[in-house]
Amino acid sequence: MGYKSIPVTESRQGLNSRLEDWGSNEKKAREESRGRATGSDLTISQADLDSLMRSKAAMYSILETITASVGITPQDLESFYVAGTFGSFINPGSAIAIGMLPDLPLDRYKPLGNSSLGGAALALQSDKYMDTPHDNRLKL
Repeated sequence: MGYKSIPVTESRQGLNSRLEDWGSNEKKAREESRGRATGSDLTISQADLDSLMRSKAAMYSILETITASVGITPQDLESFYVAGTFGSFINPGSAIAIGMLPDLPLDRYKPLGNSSLGGAALALQSDKYMDTPHDNRLKL
């Protein structure tokens, strides 16, 4: 995927030189901006990492639960739609690498953007689409 392999010793030395003490036993790793669009340094804390770990576990667990409930595995999915702002900006390759998304071919991932807003707009524009949510609710 184009990732650079860094020996562990170099990685630790480099990280230690970028750790900053933020009080209360909290440290953040800082990476200098070096031409980033925001011009701001990138920082990440243990709390950030904990939040990421919980999010990825929740996302992967719900996918496993939903697919198992209909008798398939994530690998059986022909398309994987990722909705919302999250879906608009996620890099599926990176999400797969950290275990947030299943290891599917990248062409199966389809960003949807704000799909709920699109559905609401359709419902307001057509009686046909306005009845669909009600009909679906009755089927549950």
